Amino acid sequence: MGAEFRFIRDVHELGRHLLPSTTATTSRLFEPGIPDYQVLLRDTPMLDALAHMRQKGESGALFVERGSNTGSASRKEIYLDKGRLLHVASSEREELLGEYLVRRGRLTREQLETALGTLSSYGGRLGDTLIGIGMVDAVDVFRAIRDQGRDRVATLCGWPEGLVTFYRGTSPQRVEFPLDLDLASPMMAGAIVRTKGEPQKLLPDPKRRVLPGPRAEAVRHPRERGAAPASLIYIATFLNERVTIEQALERLVTYRGSHEARAVGAKEAAAALVTAELLGWAVWGD
Repeated sequence: MGAEFRFIRDVHELGRHLLPSTTATTSRLFEPGIPDYQVLLRDTPMLDALAHMRQKGESGALFVERGSNTGSASRKEIYLDKGRLLHVASSEREELLGEYLVRRGRLTREQLETALGTLSSYGGRLGDTLIGIGMVDAVDVFRAIRDQGRDRVATLCGWPEGLVTFYRGTSPQRVEFPLDLDLASPMMAGAIVRTKGEPQKLLPDPKRRVLPGPRAEAVRHPRERGAAPASLIYIATFLNERVTIEQALERLVTYRGSHEARAVGAKEAAAALVTAELLGWAVWGD
């Protein structure tokens, strides 16, 4: 058009469609120096890595990547702010917002194609497009983005192989919808993913007792509890009662924070106990 060439990342309408592995943010971080934390998933499960990040209240970028038999690589970038989930980017096509909404039944394939055809009228942003043309309301879009972020992290808990690298103090280039999500939520979802829907497999003998862990006293403080799921916070109320794991699960599935609160399912109850132990709130005793 007679003007100088510009990087795609500098053109707002185009830059947002680049895969995370080719964005300016990622390119800048390929060789940022010595990482502050690095583990292999075959040695340290993702659940443990997330627990470490939450316990330390870390802020920065957590990169997780793995190869495949076809030679392609999968990569996710998790940005944290004081131990909370701020933003997640993924190179997986099926984890794009539109595909996520279709899988959840919030959009049909035809509706998604229509929305994608009008992106240019709304600054190239799918969320704004869906709201603008009245297909999905703003609250549903925001909830979907938060759930999508949680699920992107939870899926990593099912990766048996991969490299996890953390760079403290690194922030994303641009975040339109900060998630501000407690890491305990994707950890609980991750426990379910890791066990293919049977998180109780991560628990020991149900006759063993649930005892206060090394961080049990910290749970008294709002900062430690954060915005963790109610089922997880509820565990802290009976840590001194020496109930068995079996009894703890029974308590959780009958727990109601209020009359309007939803029921806690068996999977969530088991995932909450697993997460309580990972965070150091609880330990297993005899």
